[in-house]
Amino acid sequence: MQQTERTWTDADGNVTKTHVTGRGSTTLSNEWTGKSVRVNTSGPMIGNKGVGAWLFIVTKADAPYVPVPTGAWLYKGHVSDLGSDNYPSVFRGRIVDMCAVLG
Repeated sequence: MQQTERTWTDADGNVTKTHVTGRGSTTLSNEWTGKSVRVNTSGPMIGNKGVGAWLFIVTKADAPYVPVPTGAWLYKGHVSDLGSDNYPSVFRGRIVDMCAVLG
């Protein structure tokens, strides 16, 4: 992974902005089938906005906060506000169920 993260803070040390850029990838494997897949996960971000590809690993604890069920999901597209509770207005793109891909 060749990503760079730059973070800005205010006088109190609170993060005010984050910028992540560069190439990134993730390899997912299914232990039972032995199947593996490498995916682009280089979703650059400025603050809580970005355009690119991200991998979401969703657990039961995450379920109330994300727009997809538990599992591994590859999202490609635009994100306008990761802090929003209105996910249909935040995510504009395509999402792939990676558990089905590795099935």
